[in-house]
Amino acid sequence: MPSNEPVIVGRFGAPYGIQGWLRVTSFTDPADNIRDYQPWLVDRGQGLSEIGLVGFRTLSKGFAVQVEGVSDREVANEWRGCEISVAAAQLPVPAADEVYWKDLIGLAASSPDGERIGRVSHLIPGGSHDVLVIASDARETPIMVPFHREYVRDVDLHQGRLVADVSAFEH
Repeated sequence: MPSNEPVIVGRFGAPYGIQGWLRVTSFTDPADNIRDYQPWLVDRGQGLSEIGLVGFRTLSKGFAVQVEGVSDREVANEWRGCEISVAAAQLPVPAADEVYWKDLIGLAASSPDGERIGRVSHLIPGGSHDVLVIASDARETPIMVPFHREYVRDVDLHQGRLVADVSAFEH
């Protein structure tokens, strides 16, 4: 992936208070790392643009931020649902046994015996394990597999593939 390609790291939620603050849902791990990745890039319908943060608060559930130029609740509400991205080069290199979700999307999936299953279309955050969603070659409905070593046996980013035991999830 080119180092300047944007990576989604969060999303703006509902306004927080009356002075233009916005709730933020972080997709980073740990969640408060989102504060460290600056500048944020946001697309509000006219392509990505860099935004400045005036303030950042930790809440009991998530975070709230004040964006430069947003000073009232009505304007803040217009930002609701916008995704927060950063340049991929800002993210740290993952450890040897870790991968970014963005790197799993599009990988070819095959069974442990080498049979092609399909392609990873996206992931869903889960309680104890995130879930890989594999667009199946053989059926219309996707196959959902916990992203855990018990089911995902190998991930080879250089070959563009992963090996997953989906036998318990195909029905």
